[in-house]
Amino acid sequence: MLELHRRLIAATSAGQTNDAMAFRPHIGVAYCNSNELAGPLITKVDPLRELPTVDLCTVSAELVLLRREGAAYRWSTCASVPLGGQRHGNC
Repeated sequence: MLELHRRLIAATSAGQTNDAMAFRPHIGVAYCNSNELAGPLITKVDPLRELPTVDLCTVSAELVLLRREGAAYRWSTCASVPLGGQRHGNC
């Protein structure tokens, strides 16, 4: 995940001329649509930290415009950022 974050920053920073244009990518892995106490959720997720890591091939990332429509989120793809990954195997 950290490598993906680093590559997204590198891919989106090309051509930026000042800090005002800086983009901080957000990588989401879960969503909760209600108010919950953090403690019980942290307790449930903490054992996952003991699992072995998994390598994934990421060829590109999409920049999306996220909007709320009623009780659902909808998005439109604004741009696709190539990350230089190779397509192979399960990729």
